[in-house]
Amino acid sequence: MKNVQMAEEMKAISIESSAGKWLDRSLTQSKLDLLRAYMEAGRRKEWIELLRELREKLQNAPIHELLYLEIYHSLVLTLLSVFNQSGLSSNREVLLRYTQIMEAHRNHSKEAALAGLEELFDLYFEMRATTEPTVCDPIALVKAYIAAHLSGDLSLAHLAEMAYLHPDYLSRLFKLSEGVTLKQYITARKLDYAIELLAHSRLSAKTIARRLGFASPGYFTQMFKRETGLTPQSFRARI
Repeated sequence: MKNVQMAEEMKAISIESSAGKWLDRSLTQSKLDLLRAYMEAGRRKEWIELLRELREKLQNAPIHELLYLEIYHSLVLTLLSVFNQSGLSSNREVLLRYTQIMEAHRNHSKEAALAGLEELFDLYFEMRATTEPTVCDPIALVKAYIAAHLSGDLSLAHLAEMAYLHPDYLSRLFKLSEGVTLKQYITARKLDYAIELLAHSRLSAKTIARRLGFASPGYFTQMFKRETGLTPQSFRARI
């Protein structure tokens, strides 16, 4: 009996680890979107913190691992897109730095490629500071932040502080822009993600609730049933 219980626990750990890899990939894409939003908003401090997190993730991955390649090239595409959008892509130094990091990547020098990529990102902020500032879209920034922090503090006060806006003003602006309240939007995003996890992983409802920042599994189940008419377990059984 004890051996059976131990085997079940080990199986659960294995499932958790496998699902965690899937979750990590999905969250990484959200963080890439947030990285771009920080760049477009000129939020250098937050950008540095997030880029370091992504770089650490890349640094610990094998050079040929597909996830590494996906994240690395997503970073490159994000960078090129922002430079093009800002009208800075024809700058000679930008083109030279870009050529250097791609050469380092082709030579399988991960450290040099990542260091060069970070320097090129940093160059964007330096060049941006000497050009006419672009208008920041606070709603796009808030939406990107929500997508990357579904398990974190998504209170109106925290989001307003992050966007440098008064809470009441952010609340009105968001409703005017999106047609729903912030609370409704956050609930919808959490529901979408919960559905993805239920459909593509074997994580328990309790684990999903924790990863999406719900106070308790019961509250998560209540929300899920209110929005879909089914409990998480019933929804999974129908897939």
